[in-house]
Amino acid sequence: MRRGSITVFMSLTIMLVMSLFFTLAEGIHQKLLSNQKTLLAIRTTENMEAMYNKILWEEFGILGVDAGFGRDCTGVTRFQNKAEGYLWDAIQVESVDFCRFQDAALEVKNYAYITDQDGAAFIQEAVDQLKYQVADSLIEEWTGQFSKVTGDSEEMDDVEDLINKGKDASEELEKSGEVKNTGYYTHRFKRSGVVPMVKTENESIEGVEGESEENKYEGEDNPLDTIDSLMSDGILSLALPEGFEVSDAAISISESDRVSGRTLNSGTATDLSDASVAEQLLLEQYFILTNQSAISDKGRDELKYEMEYILCGKDSDRENLEGTLLRILAIREAENLLAINNDPAKIAEADSYAVAVTTATATPYLFEAVKWGIIAVWALIESVLDLRTILDGGKVAILKTKAEWTSELLNFSSYLGAGKKAKESEIGLGYNDYLRILMLFESKEKLTYRAMDLCEMVIRNTENYENFRMDHVLVKADMNYSFQASAVFFSFVPELQGKYSVYQTEEVNQFSYL
Repeated sequence: MRRGSITVFMSLTIMLVMSLFFTLAEGIHQKLLSNQKTLLAIRTTENMEAMYNKILWEEFGILGVDAGFGRDCTGVTRFQNKAEGYLWDAIQVESVDFCRFQDAALEVKNYAYITDQDGAAFIQEAVDQLKYQVADSLIEEWTGQFSKVTGDSEEMDDVEDLINKGKDASEELEKSGEVKNTGYYTHRFKRSGVVPMVKTENESIEGVEGESEENKYEGEDNPLDTIDSLMSDGILSLALPEGFEVSDAAISISESDRVSGRTLNSGTATDLSDASVAEQLLLEQYFILTNQSAISDKGRDELKYEMEYILCGKDSDRENLEGTLLRILAIREAENLLAINNDPAKIAEADSYAVAVTTATATPYLFEAVKWGIIAVWALIESVLDLRTILDGGKVAILKTKAEWTSELLNFSSYLGAGKKAKESEIGLGYNDYLRILMLFESKEKLTYRAMDLCEMVIRNTENYENFRMDHVLVKADMNYSFQASAVFFSFVPELQGKYSVYQTEEVNQFSYL
């Protein structure tokens, strides 16, 4: 038998080849570990994103994870521990795995709650839902409606102030005990002041069938004397359409325990973006679509008038509806006052009514106060009818024409009877349009926090969610992963033994719904 032998050179050559082989093998191992850490980080992050609160999503279309998982706690410790649990489950395998990590850790940094920075994340999520559903032309239309309403309101005096001045003037004239006024005055009403133009006693405007406008109102009640009794029971006694029942629901949670009233947890992220004017309009449309109101019912019971709560922030449906209707009433009063002012026939009619109810020779100032008080009452009556129409689902014109006007001065109180409401207009504004206009007068931060009050109340009414808090809802975080693994093939290379026995590697993944 022939014996084999190997030379020293051959031995060295084999060692070099094997070292090269194991070094290459370890390089592949490192690449596999790199891919594995990325996969583990993505999988863990997605697992946490999949734990969003389903009620918040289904009811309001908002994504976020309750970082407290049903407990009232601060910080993200429970969220971090939960994520680490998923990570450890993933790396612990019983079979032989050359890509296995021996240790892993996770740290959550730069995180944001949905309530941070005045609800910036909530606003962003809400706006993103409608960004591609609402045309730019519609946003321009909404902006135009707001500009029109605010411009008209600035042009005209306050109706309540005119009524009060009219009452004072009427009382002063009654106390004077002088002869009846037979003259009357007309002017173009401006905020800058009244410049009356006197007409003589012999001039008159003929009414229907030859009856003078002055005689037409003889014996009629003075609107300034009767309006208080008509409005004594409040706006809800007059403005509701026939068959409308006011909800008696009220908030059971104290104001100090609501999102809008308590000190909130805050995250560490500071890079949340603010909303533009166009995005604020989209936010308001989101509120209208996702919250119930006096004209829409989504089956939620805590408050029936959620939109009205977002506007007014009161504890009960009744208070919120009343506050909302008073605000809409103020808008309609300004528009209707302007409509009367633009119609010479209506001005002349109010002029004649003032002549009929005036019991003394009035100075121009007092007579004008009475007349414009009567006009203000007329605008108020028409506005009440407008409220009935929009609460019944109809629309009313912003600035009415003669054809769109409903009420008359003659026997004006009869228009407040049951079943009476203003004429509808196809191109007018409805209840939701007025809600949108009113929201533009409020800060988006206040509106957003009140909307989150509602989210929190709805979710807390669900079993096992009694401790839910919106300022625990995590919407963004940096997930910093660190992994530790042992070298496998370097142990076969004498020159590298003990030098690269353990690898430390990191991966950063962002958890975000924004």
